Amino acid sequence: LSLSAQRDLIQKQVQQLEQSLCVTQTDLELLSSETGAQRDKVQKEIQDLETVLGPHSPASVSDADSSSSSDGSELVMASTVESCLQINLVYQQVVQEALDKLEILLSQNEKQQKEAESQLSGPIKEPHREAGPTSSYQLPANMFLGRFLKPYFKDKLTGLGPPANQESRDKSSRMTGCLGNRKVKVKRWESWQKTLLIHSVSRDSLRRLIQPKLSKVDYLSQKLLSAAEGAKQQLQDQITNLETEIEMLREKKEKDLIGDRYVELDWQKISNVDFEGTRDADDLRCFWQNFLHPSINKSGWSQEEVHTLKQLSRKYQERQWESIAEELGTGRTAFMCLQTFQRFASDSLKRCTWTPAEDALLKELVEKMRIGNFIPYTQMSYFMESREPAQLIYRWNNVLDPSLRKGPWTPEEDQLLLRAVSRYGEKDWWKIRMEVPGRHDGACRDSRYFDCLKADTKRGPFDKLETEL
Repeated sequence: LSLSAQRDLIQKQVQQLEQSLCVTQTDLELLSSETGAQRDKVQKEIQDLETVLGPHSPASVSDADSSSSSDGSELVMASTVESCLQINLVYQQVVQEALDKLEILLSQNEKQQKEAESQLSGPIKEPHREAGPTSSYQLPANMFLGRFLKPYFKDKLTGLGPPANQESRDKSSRMTGCLGNRKVKVKRWESWQKTLLIHSVSRDSLRRLIQPKLSKVDYLSQKLLSAAEGAKQQLQDQITNLETEIEMLREKKEKDLIGDRYVELDWQKISNVDFEGTRDADDLRCFWQNFLHPSINKSGWSQEEVHTLKQLSRKYQERQWESIAEELGTGRTAFMCLQTFQRFASDSLKRCTWTPAEDALLKELVEKMRIGNFIPYTQMSYFMESREPAQLIYRWNNVLDPSLRKGPWTPEEDQLLLRAVSRYGEKDWWKIRMEVPGRHDGACRDSRYFDCLKADTKRGPFDKLETEL
């Protein structure tokens, strides 16, 4: 642009700024006619701005043309629009710097809040604990603190921490997920958690046995201070006997301290202190009373036991499973009896013939729930009434799988089958079928290998001796 065009453009921009700021000559004259005290105040503000913004700030530039008296009390304000704009820019920079500092302080405050929250809520990661090899489920002896018994608290410096408060437990329960008003525990029980629960129950039982004796020792000790000389010896003997009993209780093994399956324990304390709020108190109680208690029989069910369960279920009309478990007398819980009855003894819950509707539902479930080659048959059985996971596996792999091949075997398939048998042996037919695409394990084992391909299999018509045998 030429010099005149640039001058016109600048003049136009100045006029636009004047209109936007609404600065009139009357306002400028009123500003210049302020009292001396007000001018001193403005002068002080400008000096403060120069200190903050430095010597090269727009404030110092705007003041370069202004002069002050020797005592600094007189300020000559510029009466031009450009000077007012410069002052406005200075205030904008001061406000922007204050906002930037405020943002920094807010971010630091938020970071400190998160650090304080993490320190108050305790550790999130659970420490791994190994179960000891002894049959009495012994854990390290340093978990017993104090003279007789103290709770097992954990140190923040060692990577562990105090029990979680109510807020963090609520947050943990929300993270695990909810189904209606019922909490859904998504984590399986680890072996070290089972060992810790056994230890916690035995320790709580020990505390309940020791606490009355400790209270009595404290009472007798207070009484001993004010007792007469003749009664002191008797009180001292009682205290000694109580301390001996306490030491004998402490020397008992954990399995001797565990009482009845339904004995009332402080499950809330075990949840808060030992498990740090990662397991709900009701979850601990149910798992202990229905699975982990040493009196519960966890071995496989015998045929005689299943037969007796079937008779008892008819006697009680498939109800009152607590009474059935008690009368069965083999250390099974009511839930174990109900579960086994539904899977092996019930005539009404198991069906053999598959209907077209069941086949269609199974195909739909496989399509929606399979993950790659993994098919969650156990979860799928929840959606199919009266069908077990084993039935779903057999039906899909032997009948419904669209990749199955039927008809005569090709020489290439025979070679794949023989190569797989030489690799895995004559037992792992589940692995062998994966080497022969389109053929299920029954077809590989019975229809082809043992009947046709096995080397020592005798072929041809039966002779007379074989027929008689």
